[in-house]
Amino acid sequence: MVELITPAIFVGLLWRYSPSVHLGLLSLYSAILILVTITDLEHHLIPHAVMVPAILLAIVGSFFNEDLTFRRALLGGAVGFLSMYALFLLAQPISALMGRLAGREVSEVPFGFGDVTLGAFVGLIAGLPGIFFALLITLLSAGLAAAIFWFLQAVILRRYTLFTAIPYGPFLALGGFIMMIYGPEILQWYIAGGA
Repeated sequence: MVELITPAIFVGLLWRYSPSVHLGLLSLYSAILILVTITDLEHHLIPHAVMVPAILLAIVGSFFNEDLTFRRALLGGAVGFLSMYALFLLAQPISALMGRLAGREVSEVPFGFGDVTLGAFVGLIAGLPGIFFALLITLLSAGLAAAIFWFLQAVILRRYTLFTAIPYGPFLALGGFIMMIYGPEILQWYIAGGA
């Protein structure tokens, strides 16, 4: 599946953008998001060895971004980092409280620091205010996927167990990718709809 989706994304990017430094950066960012998605799905892990260079690349790349200014990219990165860091700090105590209420100890880590670094990266490539839309897309897509997963496991298969871990990184990567590519159009549509 990865071998089919990855070339399709690159062809789509080439179709949408003319050959340029901007296209090269978008292709690199897409490859990073694909790598993070696969790694998080398979291992429930977002490696710092990938994210730290990715963040540095996105900071440097913001000078060559046709859709964002350096300032908007940096502010988006800060908002992404702080939003995910707040979730990181809240996730463990909330998970422990829910486990106590359910009468069961929760051993899974609900939210790792890799999600925080991914949030910073997504903020850098989506910019401000794009990061807010990226987080909204993340929240909605993760909620939908969790509902479908619960329905399949609990209703159809009757094998659902409480506190089943679902990786959050793929949904954050999806929100970042959508806003990286379609951010200007989404923001324009939002502003025009609000006027």
